[in-house]
Amino acid sequence: MEDTQARKIESYMTDAAGRPVPPGMLNFPLYGAFNDAFARGHPSAELGHRIRSLARLHARPHLMPTFVDNHDVDRFLAGGRSRR
Repeated sequence: MEDTQARKIESYMTDAAGRPVPPGMLNFPLYGAFNDAFARGHPSAELGHRIRSLARLHARPHLMPTFVDNHDVDRFLAGGRSRR
């Protein structure tokens, strides 16, 4: 449950003077925690930590869209296992 990636993303969200730079950044740390919890069997506490840390680490979390998958990563359903 480290926040290294989230802190790095936050550093890209402002310039040296602290002014907002991009209109937003995809929330890859939450994407990773979501997939870890639901597709890889990690404890849901890891996902909870990531959600709680959003407001603590990011000055503008509303500019960080949440996603389950996109064209740049494996599709969400590709990461799980079927129980039959």
